[in-house]
Amino acid sequence: MSKNLITLVQESLNLVPLEKLDPNRQAVDVGRNKLVQAALPTVLAGMYKATRTEEDARQMMLDTNNCWLNRIFGVQAEAIVDRVAHYAHTDKTTTAELMETVADATYSLLQSSTEDGHNASGLKDAFSRERHEILVYLPPQLDMGHLLHDPTIDDRTNKMEGPVSNMMHKIENNFSGGGE
Repeated sequence: MSKNLITLVQESLNLVPLEKLDPNRQAVDVGRNKLVQAALPTVLAGMYKATRTEEDARQMMLDTNNCWLNRIFGVQAEAIVDRVAHYAHTDKTTTAELMETVADATYSLLQSSTEDGHNASGLKDAFSRERHEILVYLPPQLDMGHLLHDPTIDDRTNKMEGPVSNMMHKIENNFSGGGE
């Protein structure tokens, strides 16, 4: 993929562009775009977390009896939708519908644009490569690391960019199995 996954999903759904987080202020100026700014990276962070092992990735791919949010977030799905809705000052139904649409579009894009979307190992690797790009858009006010039981998601060093930080993120991806 020549563009990052977050941009591809945003463009495919004709959503307004997201703003990157300022790691020094731990804030993002999104104006009226709060729902998209929260929902899109939250779903992708959840998909990243749900694909850390090949078995989990396979289960997410095959579990077609459940909606995407239950497949991605499990028992935390309702709490996560509540958190995003509260952050965006939007009702839960609208929030859940957008999050479902984002998840479906993400999976469809991965299946149509790469070989990664067709098997559990490839899906795991695709999300590993995208981890940094997902986290630089995720508003810290959501506290997703707590809900996803992964404190590294909220770590502000994950959101830093620049020559040294980018080099460190590449090294981090290689050690986490997300390198190419």
